[in-house]
Parts: sequence; structure tokens; C-alpha cells
Amino acid sequence: VIRIFVTCKSALRLLRDDCRIDVAESEILKAYGYSKMTIFLEMENKKQYDQMVFEEFLEFIVRIASVAFKHTPEEAKELKEKVDLLLIKLLGLVKAKKYAPFVPEDTSDEEEYQENILSIQV
Repeated sequence: VIRIFVTCKSALRLLRDDCRIDVAESEILKAYGYSKMTIFLEMENKKQYDQMVFEEFLEFIVRIASVAFKHTPEEAKELKEKVDLLLIKLLGLVKAKKYAPFVPEDTSDEEEYQENILSIQV
């Protein structure tokens, strides 16, 4: 299994240099630290403190979005809108587009909902 992770240094470079997001380094470091999950046997696995896995990176994006738009016209927007704006900047680095998620109108039938999700992913 190949594990891809983001280091603290690469997260700083991504936001400050590549995306030119105007967020203090201390805020980025705080978001990085708060996004980390508990590390099992931390003394034996201390290198994982500098290895952010995908799920942690998703939380990191949300935490950055919550502080990235302070003192801007976007500050009053809802968090989900701020996340969208940040994702557009991040995806723009790799020339990708952000698409709206599929949300069914009625999710009362869990089995049908799961079938719809599976058909989208195929």
C-alpha cells in the first residue's frame, strides 16, 4: 500500500507560495496541528506528526478556509462557501475544476441512496 501524505513544510509552501493565500504562518501551523488525528504508540511513530494523511488534509482545508478570508469581502460568507473558494484556488494549481456534489432529493431510502452513490463513482 502506497501512502501519500503532506508534511508541515509542504503545507506551508502550498498555501503561502503556490496559492498565495494570505494566512499567517502561525495560523497554518495551528490548523496543521489541530487537523492531526491521535497517533497510536506515538513514541514509536513520532514521524507521523509530520505526515498528514488524506482525511487530515481534508480537515486542514476546512480549518484554513475558516481563517483565510478574514478582513476580506468573503469574511461574511458561510464556511462551505469559503471552502469552495479555497478549493477553487487549490485545484487551479493542477488545472482541475471543482464540481458540485451529487445530493439526492430524497435520502429516506438508504439502499437506493447507496445505489445512486455507487453508480456515480463507477
